[in-house]
Amino acid sequence: MENGNGHRPEDPRANLALDGAASETIAPDRAPDGRSLDPTRIAKLVEREVASMLREAEAEVDRIGSRAMAVVRTVEAKISALQLELDAALDELRELAQHAQPRATAPPTETAPVPIPSSVPEPELDDLPAVDQRPAEVAPVDGGGLRAIITQPPAAMMERLAGAVLPPNLDIPSSDEVGRLLREHLS
Repeated sequence: MENGNGHRPEDPRANLALDGAASETIAPDRAPDGRSLDPTRIAKLVEREVASMLREAEAEVDRIGSRAMAVVRTVEAKISALQLELDAALDELRELAQHAQPRATAPPTETAPVPIPSSVPEPELDDLPAVDQRPAEVAPVDGGGLRAIITQPPAAMMERLAGAVLPPNLDIPSSDEVGRLLREHLS
């Protein structure tokens, strides 16, 4: 229903609801805790919060950096210790090689033939078994040198070595023994 000037009369209950809502609305320039929502104040709060976060991040970077440096120092110390152990093992291997080397360079000792006493009679040629008097054939080595020898079949290599003078035993430790020594020094 309209009153005479084109407006509806307001319901008194609506005014009560509006009054209650108005009492609960917040003024646009006031925060719920009573502080002002001034843009400069907000900027200062954000600036303080960002500065605090930066300080925390820098402290964390410093902690991580100091831990990393401690790890680097530990690794460097371990590398130095391993280098010293490796040097000691190499010195020991050199010493073993020097002890083995003089034996390798010493000329093989030849024994003089045993003289036959004159009281032993000479055997008759007819009593001796037949022996092949041809000289042993050695496979010719062409310009290939060691490669030509190594590439021969095993049977040919054994025939070739049958009449050869073998070098003396050098008492060089086996590779298993060398490996064991290195593991002992490095552990």
